[in-house]
Amino acid sequence: MASKRRLPQTGLLGRRTPPPEPVIRAHRKAKNTTPQKPSHLLLQIDHFPNPVTTIGCAIQEHLILGRSDPTSAIQVDIDLTEYHAAEYGVSRRHVEIVRKDNALWVHDLGSRNGTFLNDEPIGSELVRLQDGDTLILGGLVITIWFVFAEDHS
Repeated sequence: MASKRRLPQTGLLGRRTPPPEPVIRAHRKAKNTTPQKPSHLLLQIDHFPNPVTTIGCAIQEHLILGRSDPTSAIQVDIDLTEYHAAEYGVSRRHVEIVRKDNALWVHDLGSRNGTFLNDEPIGSELVRLQDGDTLILGGLVITIWFVFAEDHS
């Protein structure tokens, strides 16, 4: 019997909660000008029964998402342990987000419970991330938002 994936929790009228207004303004400005690389990511983590949590991180060349393990030397850049990652089936080193060719890409790192991007399974091949994509690690639902640095020149 196939395991049943939990559907993402949503806000009013079934829509996910958008990022804060300053982020939206910066995003609209960036979309109306020359293409920019996002400088940061906002990760909206849906860890039921708790409310959706948003965390931010600067984009590096490589970001590993997973959960910490105090008994081993495994290190991750974004530790999802406090969001019940183990209960959701998130591996210690679950996915990697890579900056390549002015875009962000994601791939699974051989996780036991798999990774889905917008409800499509992904494997070890790089798949391009888009602003607002939904990433499911095991059963943990994360919406990815891009943040663009404003040009003050």
